[in-house]
Amino acid sequence: RTTDHIINCPSCRTEHNKSSDLNIITNANVYCMSSKMNRIISMMTTMKKEGIKPIIYTQYARLIKMLTTMLEKFGFRVLPLATVCDPIARAQINFDTDVDCIILSSADNSAGLNLTEFKSVIIVEPFGNYVKGSHVEKQIIGRAVRLGQTATVKVYRMYARGTVEEDIYTAAYDSHLLSRTDVKLVTDADAAAAATTTPVAPPVVAT
Repeated sequence: RTTDHIINCPSCRTEHNKSSDLNIITNANVYCMSSKMNRIISMMTTMKKEGIKPIIYTQYARLIKMLTTMLEKFGFRVLPLATVCDPIARAQINFDTDVDCIILSSADNSAGLNLTEFKSVIIVEPFGNYVKGSHVEKQIIGRAVRLGQTATVKVYRMYARGTVEEDIYTAAYDSHLLSRTDVKLVTDADAAAAATTTPVAPPVVAT
């Protein structure tokens, strides 16, 4: 919401002045950097240096537009879904030089796509019901982990510490719907280093 030129982040509730360089104004919509967006920008910066291209999955259609706008603001090249689904257009893409990431809906794009050009998967938010969500996760991870993939695919589950998102993941671990053997809790300072040393990357904590 916007009140007296102050913008409250919808995720972390941090107040930002309109003059802040963190704000993006496009098509009469005002976006500001949430803690998760800030973390994604940081991760993308590291991945781009290492030549790693992630698939970013979110459950919310509106967030796809916001993430796309934010990443393009910071100079990242986001591959449109329409290009992925069009064999002719896809054949003309040089994935080494023309693409930094793709942002997809975990509800609509969890099956049917072969995306072995991408070596990492970022899951932006947990599923409210992990009885079903654990199966959806396997499907979306399977877009990159499939026949033809020659690299180790790293998977990042994001959550905001101290919120219901952390409770959801804790409950999923305790119910054995997710395995703690592959995922461990790390601090913000550890996350970037762990991304380059751990075969299955830990959750990325947005504080």
